[in-house]
Amino acid sequence: MSKILIAEDDSTMNKILVGKFNDSGYEVLSAMNGKEALDLILKNKPDIILLDIFMPEMNGWEVMENLRKSGDYGHNVKVVVFTNDDADTDDELQKISKFKPSFFIMKVNSSLDTLVEKIDEALKNFS
Repeated sequence: MSKILIAEDDSTMNKILVGKFNDSGYEVLSAMNGKEALDLILKNKPDIILLDIFMPEMNGWEVMENLRKSGDYGHNVKVVVFTNDDADTDDELQKISKFKPSFFIMKVNSSLDTLVEKIDEALKNFS
């Protein structure tokens, strides 16, 4: 069973995502802010991370920056960004290039089933 950490500060969306991934056979960890997410990630070393960008205490980019600097696990762990940030600025595109998420998925353009498919695909196909 693969372990996923869901970092999503919207409590309703967090509960929906946790339920969906539990139902899809994942062991699920959940965080409501970036600092909590980073702490849980480093302590529990999930197989993949579903990461929102806009979160309190530490945003998703800051989580990824700290994670990628934290050693082999953090440098290589698979991350799927799931956000309302449309990545249409040069700064956002540079962050995507620098931190190398497996996928960058817009919340408004994605169903939960598609999200699970992308997580499954990232676990199988990306190193």
